[in-house]
Amino acid sequence: MAERAEKNYYDILEVSPRAKVEVISASYTALRRFYAGDIQRVEELSKARKVLLDPTTRQEYDNQNRLEGMIVGNYRILELLREDDSVRTYKAEQVLAKETVTLKQCTGVSPEDDATLITEAKSVWNLRHYGLPIMRDLFRLDDGSLALVQSFIPGKSIEQEVKRLGSIDCESICWIADRVLNALRILHINNVVHSGLNPEIIIVEDEDHLASIVDFRFSVIDPLRNPGSKGAFAYFAAPEQLQDPSDPLKLPLLPQTDYYSLGKVMIYGLTGNLEMVEKNKLPDSTPKPLMEFIDSLTRVDVRERPNIEEDLLGLLEKVREKSFGRARSNMKALTSGS
Repeated sequence: MAERAEKNYYDILEVSPRAKVEVISASYTALRRFYAGDIQRVEELSKARKVLLDPTTRQEYDNQNRLEGMIVGNYRILELLREDDSVRTYKAEQVLAKETVTLKQCTGVSPEDDATLITEAKSVWNLRHYGLPIMRDLFRLDDGSLALVQSFIPGKSIEQEVKRLGSIDCESICWIADRVLNALRILHINNVVHSGLNPEIIIVEDEDHLASIVDFRFSVIDPLRNPGSKGAFAYFAAPEQLQDPSDPLKLPLLPQTDYYSLGKVMIYGLTGNLEMVEKNKLPDSTPKPLMEFIDSLTRVDVRERPNIEEDLLGLLEKVREKSFGRARSNMKALTSGS
């Protein structure tokens, strides 16, 4: 863990760690005028301003003050798992129960960033399924940032498994898809569209043959009343997610949107190649029933994809029987598809 700065530059400038650069600049100007006769204080203000107004040095400074080793609320932060532009995801431990959890800290400074994390919590707060994390807590840290606590799901992402193996064998891709479809069904019947499936956020527990979806930042609750996409992942986004929001013919997100992304994830798992994902190409060795199943998921026209009324799990079971001579893989370990 990086050494923490001796003085908190945000405290010196009397602003939140989530403050915009305009707020930092304005605070510096006001405080410099207020402390004009205090040379040491003015020097501190100038140093803090210099660090926090430059995006690179501010990021370095913020990284020194990450949460590892700290106790926030009822949780001890153990390690950083993942970081992107607006969220840091930590492995943590509930202090009294000594149970492992995942804690997501919103590091973005806009109200929209907070709203995204709140929607993530609300989208699955009352849902219970082995393929979905359990939401446990939502609160603000001392610095004003929002934190979401959910159950910790061990295992490796599909992306990590592909990096390890090169690609994943057909039978394993089928049981992974089966688990994901199970979780998606719970979301869809509760009027939630995930809209962000990609290989990074599907976690596979190989020994137990479980697969879980762990990131709901782009989920849309009641999509017919809340049309529009919150974001899209290159290579895995359905065409309707990429439509211009101002297009009067823009389609709402539907369960078929998630089916499309799942089909693309299956192609990625089978090939380990994003170019193949983009071209919708599968290895020649892929069984024909499985090819046809994935093709049905990844049709450009949303009306040509399966809908929520269709028994996709039953259809996939038949695909497995035709392709491998059995509908269950009997806990077969993940192997390379090549």
